[in-house]
Amino acid sequence: MERWAALLIRTGPDREKKNMVWNMAGSFCYAFASMVLSFLVMRLAGEEQGGVFSFGFSTVGQQMFLLAYFGIRPFQITDGKREYRFGDYLYHRRLTCGAALVLGAVWVFLSGYRTEKAAVIMLLVVYKVIDGFADVYESEFQRMGRLYLTGKSNTFRTMLSVGVFLVFLVVGKNLTAACAAAAAAQLAGVCLFDLVVLRQLDGVDYSRGQDTARALTAATLLLFLSVFLDFYIFSASKYAIDAHMNDAASGYFNVIFMPTSVINLAADRGADGAGCGRCRRTGTPGAGDSGVGAWSGVCREADFVSWCLCLDRSGRRMLCAPESLLLCPGHHAQAEDHLRDLSGAGRCRGSAGALYGGAPWYPGGGWGVPDPDGRYGGRLCGSGLVPVLERGDTI
Repeated sequence: MERWAALLIRTGPDREKKNMVWNMAGSFCYAFASMVLSFLVMRLAGEEQGGVFSFGFSTVGQQMFLLAYFGIRPFQITDGKREYRFGDYLYHRRLTCGAALVLGAVWVFLSGYRTEKAAVIMLLVVYKVIDGFADVYESEFQRMGRLYLTGKSNTFRTMLSVGVFLVFLVVGKNLTAACAAAAAAQLAGVCLFDLVVLRQLDGVDYSRGQDTARALTAATLLLFLSVFLDFYIFSASKYAIDAHMNDAASGYFNVIFMPTSVINLAADRGADGAGCGRCRRTGTPGAGDSGVGAWSGVCREADFVSWCLCLDRSGRRMLCAPESLLLCPGHHAQAEDHLRDLSGAGRCRGSAGALYGGAPWYPGGGWGVPDPDGRYGGRLCGSGLVPVLERGDTI
């Protein structure tokens, strides 16, 4: 194991270049895997199974990852004066990971899922919590100026766990077994690329002080709340679809929503690694801080663009291309029907220009897209929480 760790730790004279290259590679692998897995599972296991996997992996699992993560990474990597020892961070991360597993199990139990769906989602929660546990080691790598080790861990752990998952899914044709194998591979990756490596580095203090867990929680609680609630709002539409529609619809929505999720994951991982700018997931201030208002503007523009594309037949074909490939090459009609239903575009009247210029954007809805129950916001652009204007405007 010492030789293995030495091989990973070894670097050339230009460590800064290694840091940049490996951090980019790790961020790309993490985001790319998140993108292709949902497509591949829908293709290999079917629409229903793909929907269950997408919801468990990118929604519930990621929500529990954020609880395990607790927004501490920006705090840890900037702790240059060693106010807290690594042992303090490690102990705190064990507590948050345990809390994430318990909360995930309670949520799955109360949701009343069938046994197979509950098992898949719980295994994906375990997978993501292990990823959250690995982050405390990768943050320590970065605090020691060895960001390239963080990038290597992200890259190799992702390749190992995703590779094992796909092999089990293709050979065994069983999603539950594949998720269990992926979780086991993720744990093995943490041991091989994090625990063993950090043990070989000098200056790591595994001891911990008294009441440091409470102090760390108090210092990072607002970071955690901002991260956790931000992601819940980001994913509220996915929770609503899972609660009121079937698993296949959840899968379709995730395919449509995937570009946004991948950009968010890649940007967050890159910002965490670089330690600069504003990471939207962590809310850490820095250079390039655009603020909440700018992000809301981006969301509004994205909602409007999505709605306009849904109105236009060629636009719908472009958005539905991934789903039509999953269903059967060339079968655009069924995919378009799903997309129009999700977006609410088929229920709108009037031109897109009039909608953009005349209808305000509401935080809970979309660009004035009316649902059948008289609320603004289609299932794609918003959750439809804002009532119709009192003066009775229609679009």
